[in-house]
Amino acid sequence: MLKVPNEFDIKKLKYNTKHLSCKTCSKISGITNMSDYFVELTCDDETLIFINNCLNSNYQLFKATYIRPWITMFFNLTESNAILGTGKMFLLSKDHIKILFNGYTFKNMLDIGAGDGNVTEQFTSFIRGGGITCTETAANMIKVLKTKGYSIQDDISGEYELVTCLNVLDRCDKPITILKEILKVKKRFAMLSIVLPFKGFYNSGKKQCKQLEEVIGCFKEWEESVHRLSKLFIELGFKIEKISRIPYLSEGDFRQEMYYLDTVIFILSN
Repeated sequence: MLKVPNEFDIKKLKYNTKHLSCKTCSKISGITNMSDYFVELTCDDETLIFINNCLNSNYQLFKATYIRPWITMFFNLTESNAILGTGKMFLLSKDHIKILFNGYTFKNMLDIGAGDGNVTEQFTSFIRGGGITCTETAANMIKVLKTKGYSIQDDISGEYELVTCLNVLDRCDKPITILKEILKVKKRFAMLSIVLPFKGFYNSGKKQCKQLEEVIGCFKEWEESVHRLSKLFIELGFKIEKISRIPYLSEGDFRQEMYYLDTVIFILSN
């Protein structure tokens, strides 16, 4: 295990839960054995490498601190990060993916809202033959994805063994529509990651707007949000296979060298 940087308290990153099957939460979803679905991951070496890079990348901090504010005068934050190569994100290590899918590899994959492809890249070694196709709405992010060799499609359709939608549902205008479209895609599994507490909005130009479709409210307890999401997914027609908890990490700026958000991972089938 790599050494944790002295200036960062690793205990801030949350990977476990003790109350997923509590009676109060179970009444929400109707699932009394939710803990049986939970897979506990850890802060592994690949995660620590990303953390170390965030805390020691002066050039990235310089761009995010002194150049990005000027770019955001003309573009929203997503487009600005694409232009500068800042705000890189990390969700799952390769070992995490291996654990969650028991080492299974997939013929092909569709990644919805792939951004700059940094999170997408982690799945490359688990995809055989058909490759990875992405959807993305930000024009500059699409350019970045194409330089990395990913195929781009405009809609959520087709036949894929794995469909991923990673931290998108809280940053789009119609999250329920996306879920219904994922449901229609012929697939083996869908993997969703969602930042909790859920605080949904979407960007229209440089303006942040309220989502047009409601997913769940903003609840303080991680476990309650997980049960409410589970209830929604089941009502839509999904079957829950696995649940996990992991921090969503991103490069920082002058305010904070690295940002991290509490996230739930769902593996679903239908």
